[in-house]
Amino acid sequence: MRVNLGGLMNYLSMDLDTEMESITNEIGAEVLSMAQSNVHVDSGDLKSSLNMSARKEGDKFIVEIGSDLDYSPFEE
Repeated sequence: MRVNLGGLMNYLSMDLDTEMESITNEIGAEVLSMAQSNVHVDSGDLKSSLNMSARKEGDKFIVEIGSDLDYSPFEE
């Protein structure tokens, strides 16, 4: 019996990447939701400006939560 381990490893790696991307997006969405529920609200602009991006860079999965409003770094 011959088994192509290289092909199997590629398949498992792709499957693992897909699963990790899904988990990364789920975690990012949860953190975004927590940030939106904890933000100080006057007009609601800051809360609605919060966004999430998830991506893979090399072998790392990265989640960023933030806002493009000028005053957002000064809010806690």
